[in-house]
Amino acid sequence: MHVNIEFKARCNNIEKVKAFLEKEGAEYKGKDHQVDVYFNVPRGRLKLRKGKIENFLIGYEREDYADAKQSNVILFKTDPESSLQEVLTTALG
Repeated sequence: MHVNIEFKARCNNIEKVKAFLEKEGAEYKGKDHQVDVYFNVPRGRLKLRKGKIENFLIGYEREDYADAKQSNVILFKTDPESSLQEVLTTALG
């Protein structure tokens, strides 16, 4: 399980942020156009992330409020060419 902290913020100096992230050891992977497909589940949330760089089935639990929020996340690497989306849509909606 992974812990993810999410927050939304405006940035007026992207170069300063990039420099800070590089100094802290962050690795730039590139731009990725992602599509998230959400499924109806009785507990938590489940989405299939489809992109050029990142493809995962993501199960997570997160509170709903407008502040920094923690998610407890489980990632499962997927093959973008698989029929996983059809299987999950048929089973879960």
